[in-house]
Amino acid sequence: MVLLRTQNLPDRTQTLVQKVIVAVIFMQFVWSLSDTFYILFVIDSVGYTQLGILVAISFLLQSTLDYPSGALGDWIGQKWVLFSALLTFGVSFCVLAFSQSFETLLVVYCLQALAASQESGALMSWFDNNYKATANDADPDRKTY
Repeated sequence: MVLLRTQNLPDRTQTLVQKVIVAVIFMQFVWSLSDTFYILFVIDSVGYTQLGILVAISFLLQSTLDYPSGALGDWIGQKWVLFSALLTFGVSFCVLAFSQSFETLLVVYCLQALAASQESGALMSWFDNNYKATANDADPDRKTY
């Protein structure tokens, strides 16, 4: 791809870059599409004050679990942590569809925080590791990277 300046890299590396770009765009599109409706649903269900409490708990839990999730990714592999994160996001959206109280929304926000802590950095770490493996000879100084 000329736009990405990857034409001098091996075919495996070009395919890897394309996969990552598609994955990032897709994930951002899905999250951006659902974010507004998500927040409006929660505000309608519990109000602004309890939404603030839910968001604060979510941020605290995510920041607590972020580093251990990264270590888990190094141990079992980023693709498995990313798979677990996307699965946990899916479960949280399913629970959200049936939630009508603060307690069930608390479960949703805790699941979201767990998934976000797993997802943060997993895709880029996976890309970095695979880029090194596929483009080491073609881009040793990481000028394209």
